[in-house]
Amino acid sequence: MSCGLTRIGRPKRATRTLISRRSRVREKPVREKSIRGKPISAPLPDTLVLTLAVSGIFCAGWLVVAALMREERPVALAWSAYSLLEGTSLVSVVASSAGGAGPGVLGLVLALLSAGAANLGGDIFVHGRARYLRFWMAALLVAIGLQVLAPNLGGAEAALRVIGYDVSLLVLLAAPLAIFARPLVTEFGRFGLLALTPLALMTSFAAFHVGRLLAVPGALATSTHAMASASAGWLLPAIVSSASFHLTWFALILGRQVGRARRLSRFDALTGLLQRNAFDVEMKRALALAHRHRQKLSVAFVDVDHFKRVNDVGGHRAGDRVLRQLAGVLQRAARASDRVGRWGGEEFVLVLPNTDAHGARIFAGRLQAAIRAEAIEVPAGCGPLSVSIGLATDEGNDVDCDALIGRADSAMYAAKHRGRDTAVTAAEGAAA
Repeated sequence: MSCGLTRIGRPKRATRTLISRRSRVREKPVREKSIRGKPISAPLPDTLVLTLAVSGIFCAGWLVVAALMREERPVALAWSAYSLLEGTSLVSVVASSAGGAGPGVLGLVLALLSAGAANLGGDIFVHGRARYLRFWMAALLVAIGLQVLAPNLGGAEAALRVIGYDVSLLVLLAAPLAIFARPLVTEFGRFGLLALTPLALMTSFAAFHVGRLLAVPGALATSTHAMASASAGWLLPAIVSSASFHLTWFALILGRQVGRARRLSRFDALTGLLQRNAFDVEMKRALALAHRHRQKLSVAFVDVDHFKRVNDVGGHRAGDRVLRQLAGVLQRAARASDRVGRWGGEEFVLVLPNTDAHGARIFAGRLQAAIRAEAIEVPAGCGPLSVSIGLATDEGNDVDCDALIGRADSAMYAAKHRGRDTAVTAAEGAAA
């Protein structure tokens, strides 16, 4: 008896076979690329973009420094090249490692060149020139030679490439620690050592890796595969260490510029002596100290005789050379407690703490003898260089530095009237 229901039978054999095959296709796991069972993580596109962006930013930044700071141009250009080479090498290493073959020769060579460019810039920065250029060139030639010649050595290719790269990188990272440390501390104090911190960290890692290759059995055999699988993962640490390097050295350049600006605000660019404003500050301090301890203080006002003729005959270049040499004589004649400044033109002034009128006259005689002994070269047609010196001594009633310097200036003009090449005290000038 039919109840209006249709019996649904079992599917045919062909249909069951097709469904089973489709299930197996859907359930088949996707195998990841691996080397000896170790999966290789593909480099993240975002990380690669970040690498190029950071390298480009620092490269452009150093180019701006090169354009704005002429004295730091060679340093900035070297570090600009370092940033460009490093970014390119990281991308090249990761791209070649993505296929499981390990870092390619090009990427490793670019990495070595970037280290050489970084060291060259640091060498110029701390020494003012590339003092160790031959050393950097020799280290790079040996390192790059091992990378290029490795494929021609058959089975030893992987071993030579790994050992050559690691040892070469260790040398290029460790050498600046020994070469740059003392000059940096001399100029910047302990703060200068911060610039070596990124290099110290990378050197420690490189030394650990080299030690592991030499001490652990089988470490060399798996080194290439480890480098291949870790290339993408090392991008971010490499970016951080590179950024630390650039930022610390840029901070040192800014510190040097600030120091130069301070020196220019205090010292005369031509002679290296104190500028007038800076000398005023030093003299006020010395005068206040003399009053507090009830000591004598003298001032010597020095003017070059017939300096206009030197400029007229030999030109301003000859005049500048004479002033520089005379400034050197003044500095050598002064004591550690004395202060020497350029008042303006060919006029100089010295403050002599704890010196009475008699001691000031002795100093003036010694200074004139030193100038004669120096025999400063003057243009043909000019007589031997001489100076007129005016001396003034504080007797405890000079509360104004300008008044004391004014008395020394008047005494200097009295020395001019007496025939030049002599020294006159303020008391002698007033009596005349």
